[in-house]
Amino acid sequence: MLNLRDSFGKTLPTEWNTQYDITVFKAGMAFDVNVDTTITLLYQKRETRHVTPMEFNNVSGQLTFNKGSLNLPLGLYVFDIQATNVHGTKFYPSLGRINVVDPTIDDMFTLEDKTNNAFSLTGAVTPMKALKVTLTKVSGQGDRPTFENYTRFHPIQYTDTAMICDFEVPPFPLAQYIDANGTNFWYTLFFAYIHRIFNSQ
Repeated sequence: MLNLRDSFGKTLPTEWNTQYDITVFKAGMAFDVNVDTTITLLYQKRETRHVTPMEFNNVSGQLTFNKGSLNLPLGLYVFDIQATNVHGTKFYPSLGRINVVDPTIDDMFTLEDKTNNAFSLTGAVTPMKALKVTLTKVSGQGDRPTFENYTRFHPIQYTDTAMICDFEVPPFPLAQYIDANGTNFWYTLFFAYIHRIFNSQ
């Protein structure tokens, strides 16, 4: 990636090159719902790093954004690419664009594409439909897990209009939730929580 700039060709705002503190898991560490039951245990696996809001992977070409990107000024940004392999080097001006905008509710909750493509080693593309979840009732008792079963770091705050919980880690689908009887509530936990939200309104 070369010459990242705004769409008017002006110098990139300083926020793009400023290092911000973000909390990440240490190398080789991951969240375990059965082990990391307190803030203290969770933070033994995490550390603070000082990084820029975006990183460009020179091998894969991936752009990686982190929490620091909240500081980026809204606007359209353009960048050039220079690629090199055994056959030589090529320069591609204004190949990519990054549009920094405030998200809307639709951006966060609307499913835009119901097809995922799987690629074989030969490059063949196989269209794959979106995941279908089948729910099966296994008991007439009130044995469904609750939101607190999965994320136990902070108590839920109830108001007249909302249920509020501060997340230390995203709750789904980092790990399965299997109860003492061996029932896997990985997907139904999410639906049980949504059910509670709507029934509380």
